[in-house]
Amino acid sequence: MLHLAPLDVGVLVAYLAGVLALGFSARLRDNSILQYLTAGRSLSLPAFVATLVATWYGGVLGSGDMVKYYGVGALLLNGVPYYLFAILYALWWAPRVRAADQISIPERLHLRYGKAAALVGAALVFLLAAPAAHTLMLGTLLQLATGLNLPSAVCVAALVAALFLFRGGLLADVRASLLAFVMMYVGFVVLVLGCLARQPLPGLWSALPSASKSPVGGQGFLSVATFFALGAWTLIDPGFHQRAASAATPETGRRGVLVSVLFWMLFDLLTTLAGLYAIVRLPEGGGLTLFPLLGDAVLAPGLKGVFLCGLFGTILAATVGYTLVAGATFGREVLA
Repeated sequence: MLHLAPLDVGVLVAYLAGVLALGFSARLRDNSILQYLTAGRSLSLPAFVATLVATWYGGVLGSGDMVKYYGVGALLLNGVPYYLFAILYALWWAPRVRAADQISIPERLHLRYGKAAALVGAALVFLLAAPAAHTLMLGTLLQLATGLNLPSAVCVAALVAALFLFRGGLLADVRASLLAFVMMYVGFVVLVLGCLARQPLPGLWSALPSASKSPVGGQGFLSVATFFALGAWTLIDPGFHQRAASAATPETGRRGVLVSVLFWMLFDLLTTLAGLYAIVRLPEGGGLTLFPLLGDAVLAPGLKGVFLCGLFGTILAATVGYTLVAGATFGREVLA
């Protein structure tokens, strides 16, 4: 369990209350499916970028484990493939998704290949979108902050994500993502500055084991190629598709993905730096708890709460976003 001062608890409670208030106060213009699932296909560029960046980076706790295992090579293995395929998506696919009348991947399959293909596609999209990993991460963070046992914490996380969408749909997710987007960067800047204050970059590099300095994470050609192949998942990610379909215009979707890539690059630099400090500071640490434990070790009261706000907000935004996609797919495409 993390060691939280009253100031940390106060900051965290205020932030979570703000996020929940933004989500639960969302009001749809009408009760149509289009409004609920795509916010009326009216997302502006800032709203599009905020929700895409925060949702796509919901696996932030897993990023810490990647850096722990691959060192600086995590930038290449867990970053570059996704940047390349996201850029390809922006230039080739995003404008087409927005220009089409269909708002989901199964709908496009139905139009082109028929009902059977759409049903198979819906089942696969549901499996891809099911927020099991994000719910586990949110539950893990809740367990560390409150002392709840993990099953109870995961159940609370899943319930909050589902209730979050009850009235506002994508609009609720977008409103919460705007705040989460800001805090995810503020939180990690605070963490990295806290680490730098204790050990400047030259000292960090000297203290790192040689395996953590490999630009390819100690992997061979086939392993690196496999990571690049995994990056192609970006092209069929249902969360990507939903947000591209929800953009105000095809150009908003294209520009939004390109801008998001720049923000992901910046965030990857922050998380990689933090992970490298964790390797030195917490040599026995690892897994999903690496970043929370690093923040607990190096940050002062108050700042620790700010950092946790960034973690909670990012993971909650992703959990809510993928819960919406999975629920819509199951209800509209599988059961229909």
